[in-house]
Amino acid sequence: MSRGERIANLVLLLVLIVFLIEAQNIPPGFMVESVRREVGADFWPKTLLVALIFLTVVLNVNYLFSNQKTQTSKSLQSGKKERWWNWVLLLVSIVIYIEIQYVIGFVITCFLMIGFGMINFGYRKTVPLIIFPTTLTIIFVLVFGRFLNVPLPKGLGVFRSISMFFY
Repeated sequence: MSRGERIANLVLLLVLIVFLIEAQNIPPGFMVESVRREVGADFWPKTLLVALIFLTVVLNVNYLFSNQKTQTSKSLQSGKKERWWNWVLLLVSIVIYIEIQYVIGFVITCFLMIGFGMINFGYRKTVPLIIFPTTLTIIFVLVFGRFLNVPLPKGLGVFRSISMFFY
């Protein structure tokens, strides 16, 4: 691990700790009247921050006791070039995804976005290109649309009818 990576990990750890301290000010509240403080408004931010802090500490300890070269030097030695434009295309596709999901709907744009990301980064096999976007879209719709009741964009016209079939 290079010196810059160590500094970046320590800065990330400090930022996460500051966020956790700030998350203590989130009022617990009730999500549902019948639930007695099992999961309030403060649960997910605190849980995710504790998990991120734990993972960052594990990463730092792992790098501290590891004598291996970094992953980037391994990929450069193997002759595999990093294509920076893949990341630019991904960023542009995220902006397009955000803009068109209100017209086409979450279900279709989520499927297309995941599929494009896979193709963009080199997945060419047909079966994973169908199974992964479909599975992830179903999981997102079930978790956020059904269980957490997050209003996902349904789209307009025909796309709204398709989205209404799913949630």
